[in-house]
Amino acid sequence: MKVSSSIFSKLLFIAKKPFRQIPSNNLSSCSSCLLESQHFSTQPSEECNNPMSRIKSILSKRGFDINPENLHAVDLNESSLIRILTHLFHESSNAELALHFFKLSEHCIGSLQSHKSVCKMIHILVSGNMNHVAVDFILNLVRDSVSKEVSVDVLLKLVYETHSHRMVFQTVCSMLLHCCIRENKVDPAFELTCQMKSFDMFPSVGVCHSLLRALLGLNMAWDFLDRMMRQGIHLNVSIATLFVDMFCR
Repeated sequence: MKVSSSIFSKLLFIAKKPFRQIPSNNLSSCSSCLLESQHFSTQPSEECNNPMSRIKSILSKRGFDINPENLHAVDLNESSLIRILTHLFHESSNAELALHFFKLSEHCIGSLQSHKSVCKMIHILVSGNMNHVAVDFILNLVRDSVSKEVSVDVLLKLVYETHSHRMVFQTVCSMLLHCCIRENKVDPAFELTCQMKSFDMFPSVGVCHSLLRALLGLNMAWDFLDRMMRQGIHLNVSIATLFVDMFCR
């Protein structure tokens, strides 16, 4: 494992100053770093107390003759479901309303929705500041893709095809990377960072830290650290400690 002399010298410099002040956001947990979203604000409205009538009202305005209380007779294919979810969120700015319909549709069809439909729901959840729910969706998506041997580049393609806002897309990509690491899928996680480069994006600082920790065991951490520094992510005590601990083993 070849170590860049410039990186190594910076690590030593930081190690000599263990009490160097670090911005608090760099010390946040991985989830808190990537789960902070300000893309849209979810309105604390009364419509969630009676979601059925609100859903029916929105869909009728959009030309959908759908009764949410009787979806069994409706052909909810992938395309129509994605359009409905999009309309519900755009009309109400309430991700809970779209989530309610999504769960209802799964209950009515008696099976899980497609990966593409799930990706659209994830974007809506992140846009509506329901990132904790989005992480659960992504974790299940990663686990299901592993069982069905769906590659991470296919998942990224679906995430890209269903996005509407770049900031949301970047947040979802960081979440996807974070979930791959949680599921111990380090190689796919590293591959995902390479794929993100084609969109001129890089993971959040917290996710980078988690990936560095995972890559240390595969002797791939130095290369990724070099990429982080070229992206303008500066070394700090937390990152330096990872490498110092490795050398002290």
